Amino acid sequence: MAKLRKIFTKFASNFLARPSRYLSDDRGGAAIVVGVSMSLLVGMVGFGVEVGSWYATKRHNQTAADAAALGAAFNMYMTESSSQIQHSAEVDAAKNQVVPSGLVTITASAPPTSGAFTANPLAVEVVIVEKPALLFTSLLGRAVDLRVRSVAEVKILGEACVLSLSPSAPIGIQLSGSANMHLDGCGMFSNATSSTSMTTAGGAQLQVVADYFAMVGGFDQNGSAQPVLDTEPPLTGQAPMQDPFKDKLPVPLPGPAQADPRFGNGDTWDGSVASGNAAYFDSGLTFGSQSNVTIPSSVSEVYVRGELKINAGAVVNCTCTFVLMDADSKVTINGNANVTVTAPSADASPTPRYGGVAFYNAAGSSNTRSSFGGTGNTAISGALYFPNQEIDYRGTSTGGSNCTRLIGKNIVFIGDTSAALSPGNSNCPKMGNNVGPMIAKSVPVLVE
Repeated sequence: MAKLRKIFTKFASNFLARPSRYLSDDRGGAAIVVGVSMSLLVGMVGFGVEVGSWYATKRHNQTAADAAALGAAFNMYMTESSSQIQHSAEVDAAKNQVVPSGLVTITASAPPTSGAFTANPLAVEVVIVEKPALLFTSLLGRAVDLRVRSVAEVKILGEACVLSLSPSAPIGIQLSGSANMHLDGCGMFSNATSSTSMTTAGGAQLQVVADYFAMVGGFDQNGSAQPVLDTEPPLTGQAPMQDPFKDKLPVPLPGPAQADPRFGNGDTWDGSVASGNAAYFDSGLTFGSQSNVTIPSSVSEVYVRGELKINAGAVVNCTCTFVLMDADSKVTINGNANVTVTAPSADASPTPRYGGVAFYNAAGSSNTRSSFGGTGNTAISGALYFPNQEIDYRGTSTGGSNCTRLIGKNIVFIGDTSAALSPGNSNCPKMGNNVGPMIAKSVPVLVE
């Protein structure tokens, strides 16, 4: 220290004695310029690297926000509730290594708090804000928020009037022959997971007009059959639709079996056939080709074990629900039958047990199929509900009410089918309040 003090004292005395000598000396100037320039260069590189890291962080967080918004929207799609979207968003963001902390916040909102979807309850917004640790930029004296945002929307496709329930069916819905169908204000949905979840077959031009075709699996077009859609092409890879009637319909009531379950020429329905508002047939029920039977409005439930058969030429009318009781029970409506079945409306008094349901197979697993066909005048108002059985819908239906829903294990449209299915008519029989929705939604997509 003494030595340094001695050197400094000598320099100071020399400088004070001859200051001009030192002020005019330019030796070492380049070193000073280089030193200052290097400092500036290092600072600029540091700033650039730090700002570049912000950009990389935002790109990474944007990916996490997109995944979080899709995950939260999908959770809402499946649960029909927005209560779990925050948790779902955080779970999917974490899969992209973004987790809430003192420096990171994740906020999920439905509907979004800004943008074009603030009035859409089926849109989910996820905002991720990160406060990075500042290095060179701390010299600026201000905090930095890295904010990213993403919005995913669940689109409402509309009501389904044809729904195949089985995820394991090789084919969920098959359209074959020269089917000519008009689905008024509704669409078709298949829960089958196979690549042939919905198929067209045959060489005829299929005139199938619907709001949508949607399915869990794939769409398979065979031959030259070509469906005609009102809107977009078939939607594949969708999440399954829930069975709207599952565990919602009452258990069939036991009752006294009728001795003669066959109606022929001239036979009519009389009071002895029914017990209260129900009729029971343990050996099947057949309406012969010359029968003309109107079931009175006081009978709202007709229970059948075995085959419910309506032959060609028969005329059958009722406001009732036909309930099939076991695995071998099925419906067969043959050609040229004239059948008008209207389901009891749930708002009737007294309240019916099967409001809005025209035909119901209450049995468990079954390989039997029910066939609704013929070329006569067949009008069914209400649901055909066969959760464990195939529905074959064929022939020409020219009924006037068109309030038909088809819900089956799998569904086949065969031959020259001409039908108009439209459950949205205000005159259609009302379903019970406990029946689930048949509203199809598309898998969430990013919209902002």
